Amino acid sequence: MPDKRPVRWTVDLFRPAGMLPTRVSTQIIRQGRRIGLVDAEMSQNGRPVARSRALFALPSDNPDGQVWAAYRTLQPPPPDLAPLPGEPRVYHGDHLGWTADATIIWAADTNRPGTSRCRSSRASNRPRSR
Repeated sequence: MPDKRPVRWTVDLFRPAGMLPTRVSTQIIRQGRRIGLVDAEMSQNGRPVARSRALFALPSDNPDGQVWAAYRTLQPPPPDLAPLPGEPRVYHGDHLGWTADATIIWAADTNRPGTSRCRSSRASNRPRSR
């Protein structure tokens, strides 16, 4: 598929892979004029450990019209709220910013028409330095 570009790639790892002899088999599922689809499976000791699928598409010109863009870029939580693995979430409301209390975000956003957005990230239970 030399004339096509990769547009999506997924990998499913469903068993731990060891430092063992490994076999990878591939199969072209579809090779059309505009798109191509390739599957791959990695196996060890005769058992599959991972599967992958890649979608390729022929490049084309963008259509006329306005290109969508986010109205702003959301910054990550500040370091004192930055989550560590295995800790509770922090939340972001458009008008309140980052907080560890989701009830504040949901209550505030649902009281403002058209603002039922809430973004979350993992948060910490450790004491906050403010």
